[in-house]
Amino acid sequence: MVVRVGQVGTKGVFELQDLFFTSKGQTPGAVFIEWNAQGRDGEPGSAGMWGEDFSSLSYATPRFH
Repeated sequence: MVVRVGQVGTKGVFELQDLFFTSKGQTPGAVFIEWNAQGRDGEPGSAGMWGEDFSSLSYATPRFH
């Protein structure tokens, strides 16, 4: 698990923005984000993700610097 947003039943305002998640090597069953939260009632968009990128690389690549 890389990021967990809330626990089951959590309500509130949550925003993830412009993040890049990556793994290197074999990662069967990898979980990048576990989203357990919901936005506030009557507030559309109060819980969401914008601009996230995910990459799981199973071959050798240069390290990011």
